[in-house]
Amino acid sequence: MTEAELRADITWWGKSMFDRGLTSGTSGNISVRCGDGFLATPTNSCLGRLDPARLSRLDADWQLLDGDPPTKEIALHRPFYAANPANGAVVHLHSTHATALSCRADIDPADTIRPLTPYVVMRLGVVPLLPYARPGSDALEPRLRAGREPCRRPFGQSRADRRRADPDRRRECHRRARGGGEDRRPSARPAGASADRWRDRRPSSSFRGPLMRLSANLGFLWPDLPLTERIAAAGRAGFAAVELHWPYDIPAPEIRRAADAAGVRILALNSLRGDVAAGEAGLACLPGREAEFRDTIALAFDYARVLGAGAVHVMAGKPQGDGWQKALVANLRHACDTAGDLKVLIEPLNTTDNPGYAYATIDAAQAIRAAVDRPNLRLMFDAYHVAMMGQDPATVWRLCRGDVGHVQVAGVPGRGEPVPDAPPLRAFFETLRAEGYAGWIGCEYRPAAGTEAGLGWSDRIPGG
Repeated sequence: MTEAELRADITWWGKSMFDRGLTSGTSGNISVRCGDGFLATPTNSCLGRLDPARLSRLDADWQLLDGDPPTKEIALHRPFYAANPANGAVVHLHSTHATALSCRADIDPADTIRPLTPYVVMRLGVVPLLPYARPGSDALEPRLRAGREPCRRPFGQSRADRRRADPDRRRECHRRARGGGEDRRPSARPAGASADRWRDRRPSSSFRGPLMRLSANLGFLWPDLPLTERIAAAGRAGFAAVELHWPYDIPAPEIRRAADAAGVRILALNSLRGDVAAGEAGLACLPGREAEFRDTIALAFDYARVLGAGAVHVMAGKPQGDGWQKALVANLRHACDTAGDLKVLIEPLNTTDNPGYAYATIDAAQAIRAAVDRPNLRLMFDAYHVAMMGQDPATVWRLCRGDVGHVQVAGVPGRGEPVPDAPPLRAFFETLRAEGYAGWIGCEYRPAAGTEAGLGWSDRIPGG
């Protein structure tokens, strides 16, 4: 994963855990391996309101390179990475139940959680209890290093000798974390969607298989609302992420504020299409328009960075005359070389809806990727376009899954609500679940009778 993706994931999972009550106020901290160093949540930060740009970036010796000062609990994180090079992340929470359990006088410090169910044994194993140490204290690290085995599994920390937090202060932390008392969690689900399925748009603590993470494509959903109101509607509906088409008529900071207020992250956006009135659908394959393309791709990257998006879909356009392949390859190389941590996406568009587009199949897009030869150039896999070209999405997916940067779905034909329990999407969803796909799935379809009225389709995702 790129650093931008790691930052976005830390922020998303932090808010998810905060919203589920697994941590509160400014308690809890996260770190992940990132290149030769680490990313960590800042000290005194609330996991429910993290800013990806302000996360602490640390070198291999845990020295701060940039960002805010890191959590004081770094001494707790270090032994886990030292004990096992395969450990990629550490999550330290202060959940109410775990804290209460650590205060009990009658628990066995060598095995704090009774094996009430097979899942306790399978998922947690033996959970030891360590003596309490104040945040930032050097006392905890040698205790963890002395017994390297606990560094491979969960552990608890005793609170029995710690003064209880002032309840008034704790309530104030909650109030501030919620933005003055407002609960940002969706209070209602859309009509037609069951409570269990809709809640699963955000992470679940159950172990029932890979979660289908659905993002709202705001190019199609809530089309009658201004963009910032579409973002708010997506948050109210329970989506944790959105993707945009062409947001350039609104200042990027205004869009970012709307996303933060709605509690959603922005995944991706498209580059400009050129002269839409003249039928243009992108600039990348148009010889002689290179300067214009570079200006538009720079604008897209600027927006993506402000919005916290991890990818930009480059619109290729419709070839006109000779030399378009050479122009396309050169422009995509320029985009990849100037993208930094961003992913560059290309998407085949079917010939029925988009006649004349530069590439209509995954095979054609893969040929372009091979010619460009840049590792950050990825496929946008839209199962709708694949199916509209007469191909089976599940079969094509198996041939290219390692090159995919994002997935989208829609009903076939017509691009209405997806029908996940019938061909061709049933086998596609089953394949994603069987393979453990953990990425986002963009809902890029045209609602048949209002966005909320049609959201219940997700109830029928196989295995859900």
